[in-house]
Amino acid sequence: MQKYFLQLLVPNNAYSFSMIKINKSQCSDNEEYNECGSACQENCTHTPAFCTLQCVPGCVCKKGFVRETDDKSKCIPRSQCACSVNEFFNECGSACPDTCAARSQLCTRQCVPGCFCKDGFIRLNNQTGSPCIPESECNNSLCHDPNAEYTECGSSCSQTCDDERNPIQKFRLCSTVCRNGCFCKTGFVIGENSQCVKPETCCQTINGLYKTCDTQVE
Repeated sequence: MQKYFLQLLVPNNAYSFSMIKINKSQCSDNEEYNECGSACQENCTHTPAFCTLQCVPGCVCKKGFVRETDDKSKCIPRSQCACSVNEFFNECGSACPDTCAARSQLCTRQCVPGCFCKDGFIRLNNQTGSPCIPESECNNSLCHDPNAEYTECGSSCSQTCDDERNPIQKFRLCSTVCRNGCFCKTGFVIGENSQCVKPETCCQTINGLYKTCDTQVE
């Protein structure tokens, strides 16, 4: 049985309709025609957790099959998907797997087949193709500054170059609440552009001019 759907064409700002014929026989092996298919077809490297609610008529993979790479690739059994290093195929994985930037997040309770990180490994981020890295390497991978490190309980009032210019600020009131994130390593303070620098590279203002800090206040 032949299927039809309307497509809106806009040539030279004039609206017209054309009939596009969709023939069931055009579907390849392991595919079937669906009048209301998903706008986000699953493939070996990406399982959409969320998708727009719309009907997309066309050929889709049969149950138990997924696209090999993208929407135009062939449909293969899920079990034949090649997982990357430090990954394994799971028929019932989480829709919201942990990443270095997001752990134990709220998630819908559903089975999502696909490649997941092995025990002891975690996704670097939630981007498609993100590698699974050892959990021990996760935290510092979030810090782009070589002089910073990740900590679960950092100070709410990190030392800055302003503190070097105005030592009184070092004794300001500060919350004792822990903050997780990237903080300057010991021996460094926050300088210009939020980069971690040595205190001696900070400068102090004298008569509107900048001068290298040459004194240390104990």
